[in-house]
Parts: sequence; C-alpha cells; structure tokens
Amino acid sequence: MKILIIGPSWVGDAVISQSLLKIIIDRCESSTIDVLSPDWTLDIFKRMEEVSKSLIFPFKHGDIKLRERANFGKKLKVKSYDQVIVLPNSLKSALVPFFANIPKRTGWIGEMRYFLLNDIRKLNKKIYPRMVDRFVGLAFPKNHYSEKEIPFPHLIVDEKNLDKILKKYQLRKDIPLLTLCPGAEFGPSKRWPAANFSKI
Repeated sequence: MKILIIGPSWVGDAVISQSLLKIIIDRCESSTIDVLSPDWTLDIFKRMEEVSKSLIFPFKHGDIKLRERANFGKKLKVKSYDQVIVLPNSLKSALVPFFANIPKRTGWIGEMRYFLLNDIRKLNKKIYPRMVDRFVGLAFPKNHYSEKEIPFPHLIVDEKNLDKILKKYQLRKDIPLLTLCPGAEFGPSKRWPAANFSKI
C-alpha cells in the first residue's frame, strides 16, 4: 500500500504525527509512506524511519492558488498513491490530493471538505481529546479506533549534531537529560498535562 501523508504546519504536530506512521507500518509492514509538508517541518520527517520520501508542499500559508494546486496535484498523480491521509483541517490542504485523484482520501471533516475527501470522519472530542488521538484515529477504518497504547515518537538522532550541542551547552551524555517545551499555542489538545510536569 502506497500512502501519502499531508503533514501538519506545526513542528510539534509533525513530531506527534509519527505515532500515526508507526501504527500504519505496524498494521501493514509493506506500506510505503511519503510525506508532503511545509519546508520548515521537512527535517522532522527526514528523521522518521517510517518515511520513505519527504516532499516539500510548495504553497505558503494562506495562499489559495487553485490553478497551481491543481497542476501540482496532477503531477503527483503519476506516483500512484493508494491512499492519502490529510492531517490539517483546512479546505486548502485537501485540494492537492483531490486533484491528484488519489483513490482513498482520509481526513476529518474540518472546513466542510465533503466533496474533497471520500473517507471522511466526524470528530468526537470525547473519543479523540488530543491531537495525537485524532492523528492516530485516521490509521483505522471509520468507527473502529482501537489503539489503547499510542507509540511514542522516536526520531533518528544526528550523532554529529548531538556532540556539537553537548559541547555547546556543557552537557554530559552519561546522565539522563530532559528537555521540556511546556506551551502550546493551540491549547490543551496539544499540551502535555500540567499534572505530568508537577511529577517531574
């Protein structure tokens, strides 16, 4: 199965989307996953072993450029994807897969994308309270979400860069190191629970 992921525009969302990719591979080892994302998240996807190819989404945030999106979608058609999973909720993010005529186009309704997606999901925030739940839910058939344990992201480490950072900040490799990024602009669905911080 050849799958295209339309990646999110936020770095944090790009990281948590790896949980979805891990489940796709776990459910079907022969799957090939390509990711189409903005250039500022591309390096994140290049550090995921589940990703076969990372492709740059060539449109800026806010640009409609319908004709250009149609042309870009037609170019993607030759890649013969079986399915696309659209992670952003915007109408614009679903246009390229539609123009690429990918047979199965999966995603949440978002901005009323009924005519662009054909495997469309209605969001129940009680079942999918966090963004990671929403991403992972798209790996399963509609109304069959059964993942109790969501796999953690695990990016490939750039050892050379790691050594530079350790030297720069005078850190040691032989003791545990924890980096915390506590905020989230979007709100609680992307934020680590406050109770977890207090335990640390």
